[in-house]
Amino acid sequence: MPTVLTGHRDIVELKRPDMDVLVYDKAHKNFYFAAEASKAIGQCHRYLDVLHERAAKGLDDHPEIVAYHPRATIVLGRSNDWGADKLKALHGLNRRLNGITLITYDQLVAQGERLVAVVAERDAETVDDPFGFESLDGSDNDIPF
Repeated sequence: MPTVLTGHRDIVELKRPDMDVLVYDKAHKNFYFAAEASKAIGQCHRYLDVLHERAAKGLDDHPEIVAYHPRATIVLGRSNDWGADKLKALHGLNRRLNGITLITYDQLVAQGERLVAVVAERDAETVDDPFGFESLDGSDNDIPF
């Protein structure tokens, strides 16, 4: 998948929304990745290794496909009924992964809705002044470039 700003490629692995993401260990009082999430993480590690090896300078037949330090995002499971402790646990587990992020379908939808809202707000603000000149007061600090 192309990264918007750089043109480099990342991996997005879609799994089923009915899969478990985290399991709670009562004995140790912590969450850990469920079996299907762990399998997807291992799968993405392999994908990243292969992509990095084969596309660091562009694929032979497609030099425009560059994978310079690729990342992977796994979309798996649902989180609409999770409490703050479980969401915090997923965030903590993600921070400890290297090059891989696991999000749920509910988080993906929330990110998409937020992006649409931000773009709509920006577009509404720039209709009258598309270049942002009305906010400039003449000082050098206000130059937008």
